[in-house]
Amino acid sequence: SNYGEKIKPIRISMRQNFGEAFVETLIENHIATITFFHPQSNSLPGEVLCTLANHIHTAGKEKDVHVIVLKSEGEKVFCAGASFDELAAIHDEASGLEFFSGFAKVINAMRTCGKIVIARIQGKCVGGG
Repeated sequence: SNYGEKIKPIRISMRQNFGEAFVETLIENHIATITFFHPQSNSLPGEVLCTLANHIHTAGKEKDVHVIVLKSEGEKVFCAGASFDELAAIHDEASGLEFFSGFAKVINAMRTCGKIVIARIQGKCVGGG
């Protein structure tokens, strides 16, 4: 590459909707920004957690991505944890395992993606474990 040569930023956008909830990835200037949202204070149901893990994994495979930024939509709560509706619906060992695997999938995706992951946290953030 020549000095003074303008770098052309790559711009890729991918979005998956779940009613009002969504997970979206925007790749620009070597940064993959992954945004998630759920209308119940960003409490995340299993399908959103699984999709979030898939977006992290996919961004990790992109050669042009140097860093991943996780952020949530909204201003009051970054994440209120897993879905309380799904927690209340646990009725056996299999459904319990599925529920508690949601955040594990996200954590494992961050751990194995091979990129620096930065969480842009605003407002309240609930963690369990």
